[in-house]
Amino acid sequence: MGSKKPFFWVVLTIVAEMALIALLVPSSFLGKVHDMEYRWMEGMYSEPSLEWLEERASEWHYTLTERTGLADGMRYMFFPTEEARARERGMSRLGENVWFPYLESRGKALSEMLSTFLLRIGSILVWMPLIM
Repeated sequence: MGSKKPFFWVVLTIVAEMALIALLVPSSFLGKVHDMEYRWMEGMYSEPSLEWLEERASEWHYTLTERTGLADGMRYMFFPTEEARARERGMSRLGENVWFPYLESRGKALSEMLSTFLLRIGSILVWMPLIM
């Protein structure tokens, strides 16, 4: 498969990995990974660096999910409002037992994955001045 576009394949592989993680890995496991990496960072960084890192990662996460409207769009797309449920016959209890809990857990998993990714990017940026 002699492709002249290795960057495309790298990006495609990363996106496929993220999709598999989002679909298969429990959000509780991703939360444990996030907490473990945070404890490692507590041992590596000074208090001001760790505070800067937390603030940046939190700000980036909020910007990517809330300010862009991504979280609201996902809620609108996958979770019907109370008005929509009342308006549509048969929709009142649709998905409450299986579909909605699964989607909610996948949303938490994506959020944990994004949070961990942004914390890693911030960690790289903390070390960047020493590299260059």
